[in-house]
Amino acid sequence: MNKKRTGRGLIVCLHLLLVFSGAAGCADACGKNPADRETNASSPKNNERRMDCEAGRTCGDDGWYWQNPLPQGNGLKGVWGSSSTDVIAVGDYGTILRFDGSVWLPMRSGTRVDLHRAWGTSMSDIYAVGGAPSMNNAAKMCTILHYNGSVWERIPYLISLDLRIWGDLEGLWGVDEHDLFVAGSEGSVFHVDPSSWRKIRHRKRFEFPPVTEKKWMSYGDVGDHAVVRLNSVWGISRTDVFSVGDVRLRPKMPPKDVIIHLGDGGWSVAETGATKEMRGIWGPSSSDVLAVGSEGTVLHYDGMAWTKMSTPTEEQLNDVWGSSGSDAFVVGDHGTILHFDGTDWAAMESGVVDGLSGVWGSSGTDVFAVGDGGVILHYDGAKWTEMSRRATTATLRGVWSESPSNIYAAADAGGVLHYDGSTWARLKPAIAGVWRSVWGTSAKEVFVGGGTTADESERGGIVLRYDGSTWQASATGLKYVINAIWGSSRSSVFAAGKPLPHEQGEILRFDGAGWTPTKNGGGMNLAAIWGLSRRNVFAVGGDARGGLIVRFNGWSWTTMNDRARTSFDEKPGLRQPLDGYTLTGVWGASRNNIFAIGSDGRTPPDVGVILRWDGKEWLPVEEGIRATPRGIWGSSASDAWAVGDNGLILHYNGVHWFEMESGTARSLLAVTGTSAGDVYAVGEGGAVLHFGGKPPIVK
Repeated sequence: MNKKRTGRGLIVCLHLLLVFSGAAGCADACGKNPADRETNASSPKNNERRMDCEAGRTCGDDGWYWQNPLPQGNGLKGVWGSSSTDVIAVGDYGTILRFDGSVWLPMRSGTRVDLHRAWGTSMSDIYAVGGAPSMNNAAKMCTILHYNGSVWERIPYLISLDLRIWGDLEGLWGVDEHDLFVAGSEGSVFHVDPSSWRKIRHRKRFEFPPVTEKKWMSYGDVGDHAVVRLNSVWGISRTDVFSVGDVRLRPKMPPKDVIIHLGDGGWSVAETGATKEMRGIWGPSSSDVLAVGSEGTVLHYDGMAWTKMSTPTEEQLNDVWGSSGSDAFVVGDHGTILHFDGTDWAAMESGVVDGLSGVWGSSGTDVFAVGDGGVILHYDGAKWTEMSRRATTATLRGVWSESPSNIYAAADAGGVLHYDGSTWARLKPAIAGVWRSVWGTSAKEVFVGGGTTADESERGGIVLRYDGSTWQASATGLKYVINAIWGSSRSSVFAAGKPLPHEQGEILRFDGAGWTPTKNGGGMNLAAIWGLSRRNVFAVGGDARGGLIVRFNGWSWTTMNDRARTSFDEKPGLRQPLDGYTLTGVWGASRNNIFAIGSDGRTPPDVGVILRWDGKEWLPVEEGIRATPRGIWGSSASDAWAVGDNGLILHYNGVHWFEMESGTARSLLAVTGTSAGDVYAVGEGGAVLHFGGKPPIVK
């Protein structure tokens, strides 16, 4: 990265985040120690955020919080509790929620890594385990958190010379405060005394025996060793423990099941006859154990042998819990929930299609299940009810605001969302469509654009107008999907998008009565459009070569690629087109201060870039951003926002761009606002994040 780049400090910090991923080293390197923020619970900033979160919102350290879904939208992986009114759920991006019997509230974990399981002896002694997927060995080391009733703290990687826990930990179970078992992606089971973090008599690492070609004849010619991943661990006592997972002989080969058992003779490998990946294990006794896995597999152990049980599903099953041997629950993909009555397995109606990853209950009539998209379900003995609230789960690609009480978001196959100042609700246009863009002039004139839901080869573009109560078709049968809409007034609106197969792209203009083409030359795949006036409009996207910037002067469109530099290292006299670039957004504060965002595909993996128009040429002001920015909006020359993949949120203060903490890894695709202290970002899975002003948050 060029030393002139204003984002150099940002990128160095992001690199350290990836390397240390949630450890104290990351926080110290970036100048923000999560543990310090956690212990400063009495500060006005934290008190104000806590008040905000008590309304059912999960707030980030930089003032962003969820508006859809509630209480938050990060995937949840595991659930555990001490009673029906004290439950913990853990999940992606360091998410920890606590249920107090009436509402789910966020807890600050001090980490950004994914958490898979939680277990404890009481609400003042809880553990959570996880890890950060990365090719870097340092980042692959495990994450173990402990809650002492006041704060969550991370257990250091290296406690002693004989205890080094590696890998992404997915299994967690304990006997009491002195007996903890953890298992993970390295095929290891660790048995430790948490009070001193020393290994207990069993060896700290389970080495899976060499896999021979004879034993796995169906896989053909293989090597001597296999890759083992353990997904869950559970037991009856410190000397009677089970762990399940899978073994892969080669990366692209399907997994085989693995069940290991710690008994009187030490660790041994169980022979089950199954061939499926195993994900969860539980049982009321050592002679009545259930293991669940892929393709609807449920195995039962009677103390002597494992047998396969008949189930009414072929979905992947992820976790199992029960109140007794005749009352057990299993959760899985696509909202699958099964119940065992001691004789048969039966499917239960969950009411959701999200993948479910964790299940736990205080009794057979008080059961919790958690899963993708922050979904939380509760079973009261009669039916399952969703505790989380979501206006939609469809991806939101466009957002526009007329006022703090009038905001619209366009959803893929999910209609249009509207915010009235207090809640988000889904509007259903009269014509079904895949909506990708939205813009308006007032509360009574809103345009939404996208495509019909027909097959891609037959799909047509469409634009609707909404007057606040009814929908009308404004343009239909277009030969391109509308990706972007912007206008300077109700009689000068532009719509641009993606060409359909074997068709030319076009930019349409609405004059208040109808839409007409602007003869831009065709062939363009435009992602965004924005302007200062009807005679000074910019559109960005790509063509066959790469990035594309075009400008409208009131009569015709012209390309600006020859007025762009993609590196400060280029000599001033050499101007190259944006070959290899993909541009995704454009916005500006004045005619000599306009930004275009996107990615540079010449440096795999693609990294984000921000270009700035100074009135003469486009120059890169940020390169090497950790993810591709997708949407941009600003309220003034000293206040602009860019959002993008993997939860990226960047803020511009008039001098520098710097990253803010979004609190999620979900991709954010569009951003808008009504002022510098009222900003909305939308994206994957119906995500809506709101920034209500820099902390302390004042409402």
